[in-house]
Amino acid sequence: MAQEKERMYYTERERNTTVNFTNIDDEDFTGSFGSDEEIVGRLDDGKPILEKKPIEYFIKRGDTKQFPMPLAEHFAGHLADKIMMKKYPETPFTHENAIRKGIIEQILGAVAVKPIEPIATPVETVVEPQAEAEQPFAELAAKKQGRPAKVKTEV
Repeated sequence: MAQEKERMYYTERERNTTVNFTNIDDEDFTGSFGSDEEIVGRLDDGKPILEKKPIEYFIKRGDTKQFPMPLAEHFAGHLADKIMMKKYPETPFTHENAIRKGIIEQILGAVAVKPIEPIATPVETVVEPQAEAEQPFAELAAKKQGRPAKVKTEV
């Protein structure tokens, strides 16, 4: 039987879907995804020497955070493997393994015990309430709806 592979491609909707990721392990978990380039020196001709450093995400044990679906599934696979190494060392690490799938479902399907901390956003937008929302419901319902009446003008 062929081994089921980890997903490589996601639809745009899946990439934009936010998923809860819960660290169900008894230890903290650090997942890395992607990398940043940092200039660590320069060559004789002035060109930069770049070093790639992984972008790390730290999740304390028991914490739930929200991540885009591809990132959450990537981390869930690594956390599931870490848990399996401790609890089921003799079990083969295949993507089709029922134990591994069950662990991943727990990681991605758990309900948050603490308030969920969203992943960092560059700028938070503050939305001011509109003046109309402060009016009582009766006044809002009393407003005339629809198109204004035609006004006759004499020529």
